[in-house]
Amino acid sequence: MLRESHCGISLLTAQLINAVLWLGHSTPVPLLPEQIASRYQGRYQPVNVRKQDQVVGAAIDNSLASFNVLIRWRAGNLLRQNNKIAPEVRISTQGEKILVMTPLRKSWWTKLNGKPRSITTATGLKASLSRSIESGRLVERFVSERGKRTHHISLNRDGTILLWKVVVESKELPKPIRYTLKYRRR
Repeated sequence: MLRESHCGISLLTAQLINAVLWLGHSTPVPLLPEQIASRYQGRYQPVNVRKQDQVVGAAIDNSLASFNVLIRWRAGNLLRQNNKIAPEVRISTQGEKILVMTPLRKSWWTKLNGKPRSITTATGLKASLSRSIESGRLVERFVSERGKRTHHISLNRDGTILLWKVVVESKELPKPIRYTLKYRRR
C-alpha cells in the first residue's frame, strides 16, 4: 500500500505532480547563432517578381519624392540598378561562418559575431560587411562612405518562405528606402 502525504494523496502521485510542474517550467536552452543560421541554409527563388519589382520601385519613388524631376529620374535609375531582385539566393553555413550568395553581387564568408569585415564590391566601392543573428533573424549590414544598406532576413515557421527586409540609408537620400522581398525555398 502506498503511503499518503499530509494532504491525502499518495507520495508517488505528489512526486509525479512535482515532476510535471518542474518540466513545464523549465527554461529552454537558447540556440547558438550558428544553430539558428543553419536553418537558413538552402536555395531560394523570388515569389511574384513583377509585383515585388513594383514594390521596390514604389519605395525608391517614395524616397526621392522631394527631388525635382530630373534628379528623381537619374537617381531613380541608379537606385533601381542597385536594388534589383536576385533571381536566386543561396545561403551556406560552416560552423560560425555564413555565406549569402546571389548572381547580382560578389559573395563573402563572414562570421556571425557582427564584427565588420572589409570588402570591395564588384564596382570597386570599399565597404564593410557584418552579419549577426539578432532576435532569431539574420542581419546583414553593408556600410560605405556613401551610406548603409541593412538586410533583416527571416524565415516563416515552416522554413519555406524567406522574408528579406531591406533598408537603404544615405546622406544623399531625403529618407531611407524600405521594402521587403519574399523568396520561396527550393
